[in-house]
Amino acid sequence: MRRWQIGTLVFFVMAIVLSALVACVVTQSTESDNLLVTLPDLGKVQGSITHSAWTNQEVYQFLSIPYAEAPSGNLRFKAPVPKKPWDETVDGTKYGRRCPVSTHVNAAEADSVDIEDCLSLCVYTKNFKANASVMFYIYGGGFYNGTHADHPPHYLMEKDIVLVVPQFRLGALGWMSLRNKKVPGNMGFMDVLTALKWVQANIHNFGGNAANVTVFGQSAGAVQTSLLTMSPGVPDGLFNKVITASGSVFGHWAVNEKPFDLAKSICEGIKCPRGCGDSQAIHGCLMKASVPNIIKVTSSMSFSPSTEDFFGYLPTTPTELAKTYKRKYPVMAGVTRHDGSFVTASIYDGLNAQLKGNWSGITTRALIDMMFVADDLGDKSGIIRQTLTKLLFEEQYLESTDFKASIPAYIDLHGIGWMKSPLLTFLRTSSQSPAGDNYLYSFDYAGEHTRFGYEFGNDWYPFEGGVHHSNDNIYLWSTHKLNEKDTEIAKKMVDIWTSFAITGKPSHGGIDIPKFNGDNGPYFHINEEITIGQDFLDELVTTVRDPKRDDMIRQDVPWGTGP
Repeated sequence: MRRWQIGTLVFFVMAIVLSALVACVVTQSTESDNLLVTLPDLGKVQGSITHSAWTNQEVYQFLSIPYAEAPSGNLRFKAPVPKKPWDETVDGTKYGRRCPVSTHVNAAEADSVDIEDCLSLCVYTKNFKANASVMFYIYGGGFYNGTHADHPPHYLMEKDIVLVVPQFRLGALGWMSLRNKKVPGNMGFMDVLTALKWVQANIHNFGGNAANVTVFGQSAGAVQTSLLTMSPGVPDGLFNKVITASGSVFGHWAVNEKPFDLAKSICEGIKCPRGCGDSQAIHGCLMKASVPNIIKVTSSMSFSPSTEDFFGYLPTTPTELAKTYKRKYPVMAGVTRHDGSFVTASIYDGLNAQLKGNWSGITTRALIDMMFVADDLGDKSGIIRQTLTKLLFEEQYLESTDFKASIPAYIDLHGIGWMKSPLLTFLRTSSQSPAGDNYLYSFDYAGEHTRFGYEFGNDWYPFEGGVHHSNDNIYLWSTHKLNEKDTEIAKKMVDIWTSFAITGKPSHGGIDIPKFNGDNGPYFHINEEITIGQDFLDELVTTVRDPKRDDMIRQDVPWGTGP
C-alpha cells in the first residue's frame, strides 16, 4: 500500500513527595507553561502548556513519557519490558524519537543514538483533579509508518477528556515473526498492550478515569483496535469502548498467515553470510543487522499482525476467533465514502510502472483480473470477482480500453474489499455479544483539504480521491488550517467522538442517532447534516450509483500518466 501516511515559557517546578499511599503528586500553575508530575514508582515528568483550538483553553501536555524499555540490543524483536524507574526528570515538553521508518532513519543517526528507543506516549489533560474519560488513540500507517507527533490534540481537547497517544514498533521491528520466543511476532501489538497497562496504572495522575477508557484507531490502527476486542490474550479491564475507523482485523491485508516467508525474505535481502535456511539463522542475521539496513531491505514490503504468534494474541485467523467471540464492548465503527480510492491509486501506480505507461492490448476486464491479483482477496473460485464485476462494471466497457469510464467502479471495488466489508464484518461480530450500544457511520464530507496523495501529490492520477481514506482525521487532529465550513465539521466530529467516549452514545445537536441492529444498519452519515441510512450495503456501491460519479474522473489527465 501507499505510504502515508503526517506560549511564553516561565519556569515553575515543584514536586511534593508523599507516602506510597498517595496516588498522585502534581504541582501545576495555570499561569505557567511548565509542569512537573511525579509518577509514583517511576519518576518525574516535565510538561508544558498548549491551548485548545477554538476556545483557547489551557491544555497540559506531556509529549514523551517512556512506558517501556528501549527494544534494542537483546530486546530487539522481544516482548516489551515495562519501563523501570528513572532518576532524571523526563523532558515531556517535546516529542520523543519516532520509531524507525524509512523516511526518518539514516546511518549517521543510528551510529550516534539508540534509534530503537522510541516506546513513549503523549498525555494531554486539562484538569489533574478530574476523573475524566480517557481516549487512547492507535494511529494508522500500514504498520510501517506513523508517530504521535502527527496527531496534534487541539480539537479533541476542547472537551473534558484525557487523551493518550502511544508510539509502537513498526515494520519488521514490530511485526516480523518466527513464531518463537526470540521473535514472537506482533511486538507492535504487545507495545500497545503495555501502553494500555501503563494507562491503568498511571492515568489517574493526570486526572483520567482508568475505569472509562475508549480505544480508537484508524486504518492499521483500527486493525489493532478491533484485534484488542477479539484477542484471547488481552485481559479484561484495560478499556471499555472501541471506535474503529476505516479498517478491521477482518481485512485480507490485516493479517499475515505466512510470517516465516516474510522473515526469510528480509534475511535474504540483508545477504547474511550464514544463510537464511531456518529460524535460528534468520534470528542471528537480523539481530546483528543495523536498523538502517533492515529498513532499506523492507522498504517495499508489507507488514501486519501474524497468526499463531508465540504468545497467542492472534492464535488463529479472525474468522476462527469470531466463532467464539465473547467480549462485551460498545463499538462505533465507520468508513469514509470513497475509502477505496487510495487502493485504486496504489494499484494504478504499481501497474503503470510495470507496464511503463503502455496499456495497449489490456481491456477493462483484464484490468479487473489484475486488480484482484493485487488485492489477493483469496477468491479461489472466482465467485467474488465475477459477482463484483457484474455488480459494479457496465458491460459495454468490459472489453474496451476506456479505463476511465470504470473509475467509479474501481473505487467501489477496492472500498468493498479493503475497508467496508471487513469493517461491517467486525461490527456484526461485536454485535453477537450483549455489548449493547453499537453504532455505524459513513463519513461523507468533502472539505477543502484531502489526504489523497498528500505525501507525494496526486496530479498524475486520472481520477479524484473523493472523500478519501483518512480524510476524516483532518477533522479530529489539528493538522490543517480549516476554513469556517470545515471547522464546523471538525466540531461535529469532536462532539460525536467524545460523546461516545464519555457516555457510550454518539451525539451532536440533539440528533437521535440509532443503534446498529447487528445486520446492515441502521447507520448515520456525517456530512454538513447528520442523516440516517437504513442499509449499509448501499455504501458498497456509493460511487457507481452517485448521479455525480463522473466528477471522480479527471478528463484532462490521460490514463497511463505517472509521477
